[in-house]
Formats: sequence, structure tokens, C-alpha cells
Amino acid sequence: MREYKFRGYIKQYLGMKGYFVYGLLARYNNELATIISGEKIYVVESKTVGQYTGLPDKNNVEIYEGDRVKLIDSQNRELICNVEYIVGSFWYVIQHNQLTIGMWEYYNFGNKTVEVIGNIHDKEKDND
Repeated sequence: MREYKFRGYIKQYLGMKGYFVYGLLARYNNELATIISGEKIYVVESKTVGQYTGLPDKNNVEIYEGDRVKLIDSQNRELICNVEYIVGSFWYVIQHNQLTIGMWEYYNFGNKTVEVIGNIHDKEKDND
């Protein structure tokens, strides 16, 4: 059975630099969302919420919606993609030409070369 987990970014917390929290999504609106992690409740920015895809990268790092990943295509080229949720499933999206590659299809055909290299919110985190 698939594990339903989410993450969201807290810009600053009690004077500490911002960070991601991971857990269950309890509430979501246009500006803020609530994530429950253990016995704690966190308020995060809605635009940073991403769902766990159910797949790890080659280093066993969980892949979330909004991650930037590096993968190798069938012609042995390195591609940088964003992970997006489109029409009921997760996809690797190559931004410059909007080419999409189905995550599960890529994984099930033995392609385990995916590596998380960041996420689409990294620039915002640098502005904390």
C-alpha cells in the first residue's frame, strides 16, 4: 500500500532558519497549510507543499513533488527535471521543452539512476 506523506516549508521558526517538515497534510488553503508530524502541528506555506511520490532516488532519498532530479535517458544523456503531479500521477518534466516522463514507468523499466539534486523552492529558501 502506498504511503501518503507530505512536506512543506516553514520560512522561519522562533528565529531559526527555515526548514522542511514532513508528515500528514491536515489543512490546505491558498496561503497556508497544516502538516502534522508526530505529535506536533506545523503551519507551512501552501505553495511549498509537495506529496511523496512513493519512490526513492538512487541514494534512497524519498522523492517529493517539487523536487529537481537528475536522470539518464535512453541515449545516455543527463537530464534535469522537475517532479510534478499531472492528471493523477507523478511525472518528470523537462522544463525547456515540457517533455514528460512517467515516474513509475521509468522506474519499472529498471531505470534507477534518478538522483534528487534540490527542489523548486531552493531560491525562496535562500531568501530567508
